[in-house]
Amino acid sequence: MAKNSRVKNSNTELRNYSKDYKNYNLERSINKSLNVVPAEDLVGIDKINIYDSALQSEQSGKYHPPNLTGKGAEIDLYLHQTLGYMTLIQRRNNIFDKIRNEIFLISFGRLFIAGTLFHEIGHHKYATIVSKHYSASVEQEEGANNYANTLLLKNFPIIKYYGLVNALYNLLFWRRIRKSNKFISKKPIFDFQYFFIKGKMFLEQNRYEKAVAEFTRVLQLNPTYQYAYFNRGVAKLNLGKFKDAIEDFTLGINTKSEDPMSYYDRGYCYYSIHELEKAIEDYTHAIELDYPFVDVYLSRALCYKELREFEKAKHDIQDAMKRGINESAIPSDLLKML
Repeated sequence: MAKNSRVKNSNTELRNYSKDYKNYNLERSINKSLNVVPAEDLVGIDKINIYDSALQSEQSGKYHPPNLTGKGAEIDLYLHQTLGYMTLIQRRNNIFDKIRNEIFLISFGRLFIAGTLFHEIGHHKYATIVSKHYSASVEQEEGANNYANTLLLKNFPIIKYYGLVNALYNLLFWRRIRKSNKFISKKPIFDFQYFFIKGKMFLEQNRYEKAVAEFTRVLQLNPTYQYAYFNRGVAKLNLGKFKDAIEDFTLGINTKSEDPMSYYDRGYCYYSIHELEKAIEDYTHAIELDYPFVDVYLSRALCYKELREFEKAKHDIQDAMKRGINESAIPSDLLKML
């Protein structure tokens, strides 16, 4: 039976289905985390459901978007995965283990819970701002990451000092960290996301070498993180290292194939090294995957023009114009083909 309450200053219902954590005052930590979220960002979220564990995956949380019947969004929080199974390393009725659990839950545990909640609320906020239909695309995942990290840095400023935080975490809980390896454990929230947000910051500042270094650190900690491959590829593209960028976009595509942004940017790299057939293939994939910007048609038209396939180039230019591109944005050599 779920224990229900309401998040302060919102209409969002908090439903607690947890059994393993009934002796810990986790609702207080969860409410503290939610209280720093702007009230307008919770609008449209009907429920936040708290479970002990995800049944079929290692995800720490899940966002369920609203549906067409008028049902609002919901967020699931999975405590075992969010907390890295750290509280399960306990001997029955051992008072010292219980005290260690309490210390962990009010310190690092609260940080991990906040990180998961902020990330899933970020998915909701991003999904309501953009996207005609919700899907876990690169842009939406990055939007959720950026939202979560902004709130984490604002409310847990100590995580700016990653080395100190990580050393303290390992010093205090090294026995549990070692024992928890028998579980499929979740990495702490600041392990790779901290470096990812630094990389994004350097990318926005056009400091591409530094961005590459930060995204490389992310991939050392999480080798399957597709968004790091994509962003490192963008940084290398801007450095003119097109072949290296192609390698990163390809690694990202192999991790998550249905990403139009990776296909478009890899297509640009192929165009830049004059591998036009491969560029056309990638631009076509991007279009098929609903790449959101019409300039993809002009990019493909340039390839067709250089291959002297003028009818195909003309068709792409006309498609771009039908989709609302301004004539002033079309290169003059393409306009002459109409």
